[in-house]
Amino acid sequence: MSDRSPRYPRISLADAIPLALKLFDGEGRSPMTEEVAVKHWGYKGVNGTSNKVLSALRKYGLLDDVKGGVKVSTDAIAIAAHRDDRFNPDYGAAVSRCAHRVELFATLGKEFGLNASEQNLAAQLVKRGFSQDGALKAARAYRATMELVGGGGGGYIPPDDEQHGEEASMQQMPSILDRPPSSIQRPPMVQEKFDLEEGPVTFAVPSVLSPESYKDLADRVEIFLRGLKRRSDAEAKLKE
Repeated sequence: MSDRSPRYPRISLADAIPLALKLFDGEGRSPMTEEVAVKHWGYKGVNGTSNKVLSALRKYGLLDDVKGGVKVSTDAIAIAAHRDDRFNPDYGAAVSRCAHRVELFATLGKEFGLNASEQNLAAQLVKRGFSQDGALKAARAYRATMELVGGGGGGYIPPDDEQHGEEASMQQMPSILDRPPSSIQRPPMVQEKFDLEEGPVTFAVPSVLSPESYKDLADRVEIFLRGLKRRSDAEAKLKE
């Protein structure tokens, strides 16, 4: 394998989904030029940075190429439709498909699940041809993506006709880390319970979170509360 880092999305799926939602909110199902797409994200035009973001959304299958530009994919539309109900099976299935569509992530998920640390994953990726910086970024993107789908990458095996290129050849390598899930020491859960006029509310989270997981949790709670507010506001208008 060459010294360059094999291809992988330069951002996690957790970061890519809000960008796809911006395109859907701004353009719906309509095709758009790449220039229009990146301007929805605050870029002035297509350049090295914005092109990497476009590439990442393509790799996850959130963007489809069309004549003269791009449009949001069927999976992106499904995610947008159920953004306020993340327990909806259609939402979960679409997110899972996007995560598993990246062959490098499927390979790592098959071998590691979420058992390996970011540092361990990065070290193993360096052995497989990544640069030091590329290995660390790929490990972070992988962990954030698989945490989004609850670690579902561990059992995913892509069909033979989906495997090609450098990442596919990695799947023929023996597993480097062989640690059974039962050996993983997980932190205890903590719960917060309180009552509202409409009924009880319960939060249950691990007592210790990594900085990345804390940020993910804060973002998801914020999105959940925004959706709850929209439903509450809609209900209040109906009663007026």
